[in-house]
Amino acid sequence: MSFLPTTPSMDFEQQRRRAIDLLERKGYPRRAADPRHYVLLRALGVKLRPFPFEPFWRIVAWNAAWFTLFWGFMMWFWRWRDEGMVVAAAVIVSLLTGLFFGVSMACHTAYSRRKHGLPSWESLATPSASPHADRNP
Repeated sequence: MSFLPTTPSMDFEQQRRRAIDLLERKGYPRRAADPRHYVLLRALGVKLRPFPFEPFWRIVAWNAAWFTLFWGFMMWFWRWRDEGMVVAAAVIVSLLTGLFFGVSMACHTAYSRRKHGLPSWESLATPSASPHADRNP
């Protein structure tokens, strides 16, 4: 299963490896580049770019989805159910909180991408580009 457009010049795994090498050279934190839910999804066969190379909307979607489910269930069983919260209200609060979390993570990732001077995912697919051209001095 793939959520990525194909790049004719380089196969996905080569491009992903190139991105990981670049992240290591730039000093990008390993846990930020490979969050736990991405590790799980890749183990299930989903092709995902390293996290900082994902588009903004995909970071929002993945993070909002997992956070909405995780936080919503935890809040329901630990607090809201005992307080008598209506299920519809709990779902709406969970969705809004998940969306806020997803947008926050996408904004943080976009800032971090600029801070570390990362190129676009598409530029990593060009085999003629030197893999060491963007080394930090």
